Amino acid sequence: MAAAGTLAAHPLHTTMTELTFRRADRTAVAIIRVFADDFGTAVGRHTGVRPATDHTVPPRAAFAYVSRAFIVIGRDGQRLPLTWCGERRAGEVLFMCVRAPAPHGLRGMRMASTLMFELFSDQVNIVQAVDGRRKQSLLFTPGARPKLIR
Repeated sequence: MAAAGTLAAHPLHTTMTELTFRRADRTAVAIIRVFADDFGTAVGRHTGVRPATDHTVPPRAAFAYVSRAFIVIGRDGQRLPLTWCGERRAGEVLFMCVRAPAPHGLRGMRMASTLMFELFSDQVNIVQAVDGRRKQSLLFTPGARPKLIR
């Protein structure tokens, strides 16, 4: 029983992202999974948009925050523009989609996920980069710099 109390006192602050290379259109597609309540709070602080009672925020505000905190850097060292490709919600979890051009695949690109670092000192963001058969897991904690996709 003590374990349940411990879990309640120490909530999990994490995001999970799958970053996949789509050969058909030479893009990197990221599906970012976040807890809706934490995300709504972060977006509200960043954009000034007040989340609804169910923690939802308008897509424009969500994208403004994600495009600041989810960074994809091309092989040339330039930050790549993100495009919003939608969102869906399943219970308390929000799944958001963003895309970036990836003419040469993911290998050699760098990226960072700093979502909600401004809210939680124990925030952990995990990105699984998938390019064909290659998979690489990247772990981001506050203070982490962009990491190379190998």
